[in-house]
Amino acid sequence: MKISTLLGLVGLNSLSLAHCHQDPLPFNVTYLFTARLALGAPAKPIPVPGGVRVAEPILNGTVSGPAINATIYPGLALPTIINNQTLQLPVIELYGVTDDGVSFHLHETGVGSPSEQMTRIELEIGGGSKYATLRNGFILATINPSEDRTLVIAKGYLVENVG
Repeated sequence: MKISTLLGLVGLNSLSLAHCHQDPLPFNVTYLFTARLALGAPAKPIPVPGGVRVAEPILNGTVSGPAINATIYPGLALPTIINNQTLQLPVIELYGVTDDGVSFHLHETGVGSPSEQMTRIELEIGGGSKYATLRNGFILATINPSEDRTLVIAKGYLVENVG
């Protein structure tokens, strides 16, 4: 039986996207910053259930954007790479200092392919009300490593409820 015949039988052959109602998103997304991180050579993989974990040193980096400008100190990325090499579960620990001298700690976790990941950033930072949005907000990031895995570009976004 053809799919068009089947759709006709159940009354769906005239369904179009024009008839679909889509509610607006219940949240706003605001760009916060871009981070550029230099990576060192990864360590030998550690076997874990379902794949391997690889320690990837973060040598240094910078953060620039409307919400924060900072220097990243050396840190560590610990992605778990699933056996079929199509999925990574990154875990990243970083420390740094803003351009106005405020120290911070960043913990990042997420999921994605080896070429791009989506992560959540948890940021511990002082600085009073200036950095309250970063400290109290829900921050998502896109992570894009270079092909040779010596550089990572991360873009951070604040996600807030509407209304």
